Amino acid sequence: MFTYNNTVKDATEQGYQVDGLFGTEFSFQGMESVGFSFEFGLGMYKYQDETHIATVGYNVVRSAVHFYL
Repeated sequence: MFTYNNTVKDATEQGYQVDGLFGTEFSFQGMESVGFSFEFGLGMYKYQDETHIATVGYNVVRSAVHFYL
């Protein structure tokens, strides 16, 4: 839950955000200091009397490469 100022109604209102994510990280043998991660999911939020469903990060899949020292 969060609160925000609705300038149209000139009032403080409450909203919410819910995220559902799934992800994994893996590395290849011989390259243990490099990791690859992928995650995907959906988010639902209510803000200014509207409910929206969106993908996380505004993309269907988010990925990254990590280097560990």
